[in-house]
Amino acid sequence: MFKKLSTVALCAIAIRYFSSYLDSSSLFNFLDTNLILLLVTLAAINNTTLGVVMTKLREISKAYHSDFSSTIKEMRGSIIEQIILILVSVIVQILSGSSFLFVTSEVFNTTSQVILISVFFYALYTLYDTANMIFVILEFENDEIKKENDKAYRDTAKTQPQTKTDH
Repeated sequence: MFKKLSTVALCAIAIRYFSSYLDSSSLFNFLDTNLILLLVTLAAINNTTLGVVMTKLREISKAYHSDFSSTIKEMRGSIIEQIILILVSVIVQILSGSSFLFVTSEVFNTTSQVILISVFFYALYTLYDTANMIFVILEFENDEIKKENDKAYRDTAKTQPQTKTDH
């Protein structure tokens, strides 16, 4: 998790300074208005996908007597991460929009923008990671189908009599 967080933070810092260099505030305006709604939407998509993955894991577990307890623990952690991302976003936006605190320093603005960009990228990475689980399961099922087809072909070849043909 630390590696992922560090990578996201470094990317966020680079994008923040690149946007500043270009004198563009469109990303910050977008995040300021849409980030919380986007995070809730991504969390809903991820949780639905995790539900599908859990169903498939249950099927695989029954068929192959596999233990997916560590995977389930990671899924639970992913949901907690998403909730934390939403809470961090809410807190940063409340603080940066507060007229009571008079927090208008450039350092605070830069820091809050980097945090919001980091939250956004972390959420996108979580979406990617969750979607990737579907592909892993599909590859597993595809491999199992190939094994079954190969076994059926070998079994059929064994039961059919060999005939010699003269040419």
